[in-house]
Amino acid sequence: MQHKAESVFFVGYLYLQFKTCALIVLDDSKFSEAITVLLTWIERGEVNRRSANQFYSMVQSANSHVRRLMNEKAAHEQEMEQAKESFKNALTGILTQFEQIVAVFNASTRQKAWDHFSKAQRKNIDIWRKHSEELRNAHSEQLMGIRREEEMEMSDDDSGDNPSKKLRVDDSGKAKSHYNVSKYIQLLF
Repeated sequence: MQHKAESVFFVGYLYLQFKTCALIVLDDSKFSEAITVLLTWIERGEVNRRSANQFYSMVQSANSHVRRLMNEKAAHEQEMEQAKESFKNALTGILTQFEQIVAVFNASTRQKAWDHFSKAQRKNIDIWRKHSEELRNAHSEQLMGIRREEEMEMSDDDSGDNPSKKLRVDDSGKAKSHYNVSKYIQLLF
């Protein structure tokens, strides 16, 4: 009789463990721990006719977690795209300001203003101008690299038969590319 009482206790204890594990499988913070326990139970052969429904429920919870992970991944990808766009916009703003600063230095080196500066001031202005141009060029190259990457990503997404990228012959017999002009202009800035 004692053996039967122990088996009822074990089944009841196992059922409580199932319920606890099933709830933990739903909790993201303890998912890895719970899934490891579930895997161990299945590999140990704990699945039987009486426990099959509970195990099915936990496996079903693991499947639901797949959907949550995919949604989480999509949210992270969207955040990454927004961060990329924000970085690109900030870099464009910085580049615009560099252009303005270089324009000031170039205006300062014109004869009309240049003659009024002392030799030391001219030297400093020339050094600053060169440094600003180097920084502007570096930022411009970085921005161009980002835009080239975007173009490559977009061309990977497009089909090969995109009519806007085909060469067309006009009335004079010259080939014209009807590539998106706005994208080309973006590459220039």
